[in-house]
Amino acid sequence: MSMHHLNFRSVYMDWISDGHYENPVFVTLATNCENSNVEWSSQYEKQKYFQNKINSWDAAMCRHFIGKHYTDFPSKRQSGIMWTEHASTNIHYHGHVDIRSWSIKDYTAVSDTKWRNLVPSGTVDIQPVTDPKRLIGYMMKKQNEWSLKNNFDQMIFLPHPNKSRNFRLS
Repeated sequence: MSMHHLNFRSVYMDWISDGHYENPVFVTLATNCENSNVEWSSQYEKQKYFQNKINSWDAAMCRHFIGKHYTDFPSKRQSGIMWTEHASTNIHYHGHVDIRSWSIKDYTAVSDTKWRNLVPSGTVDIQPVTDPKRLIGYMMKKQNEWSLKNNFDQMIFLPHPNKSRNFRLS
């Protein structure tokens, strides 16, 4: 394991350990598209297509729980990081997401509906986070030094910085 990989993992663990997540869940959004008839000109094109679907899912979730003016309420939005996995075959995403005050039962039901509206072959799995360190290890298992230095596009931030007028790094 590279120093970059260990440093990123360590920084992320410190960040979540400092209480930045109120109500964390582990989210898996699968596309189940390995047998689809879609021809991708590149893996990059496929990845960008599904990253746009993730951003649309995020917006749909926030609209459902907060309302159509969800961008005016950044503290009520879900937030977290989604990691791309198996981009060349059955592309899917694992995420560590803070669902704020939303109930996990409602979040699970709404997630499934919203994701299937965007990706009809898709499936959703939501689990409470019981061991953040183990979760981070699982989410980052496919990330290596090269991917962390040259492929930060495998990470999707919720809310997406370009999709929220009130997004601030702090």
